[in-house]
Amino acid sequence: MGQCIWIRRRAEAHPAAGDALVVPGDFNDDPGLDAYEARHGRPGVGTVLGRGERALHDPHARRAIDGEPGGPPTTARFRAPDGRWMGALLDHVMVSPDLAATGPTWRIWHPLREPRARDPSLRAPLLAASDDFPVTLDLELGRAGGVRPA
Repeated sequence: MGQCIWIRRRAEAHPAAGDALVVPGDFNDDPGLDAYEARHGRPGVGTVLGRGERALHDPHARRAIDGEPGGPPTTARFRAPDGRWMGALLDHVMVSPDLAATGPTWRIWHPLREPRARDPSLRAPLLAASDDFPVTLDLELGRAGGVRPA
């Protein structure tokens, strides 16, 4: 939780408030996952997202935090002590409001849920590479105010 508070403070103190900002990462924090959430009133990921007009956006995180129907998205899988596979939403790509307004597309490359990953030549490497699955963001930088491709 301390790291999430630190990241949120960095996002709020971004050198040019209002400039485009992307905060990606493996937060190892799934809403509803641990006791820190009860202590602080929200998950660490919710802390990083923030609130109000400078809140960052990640539709997967928001969906999980808000408990929307359809089951939570998952970016990781691991075996529980009883041998069952468990899923968790650990990986995120959060963006500032100006970038969110450009209509980016978030994708979790879950080898069992993402239609593009049903091809065995992609599914096998996704399952073997890590217990976390890639999260990508398709973003047209030229459409974001003040953001120009390098």
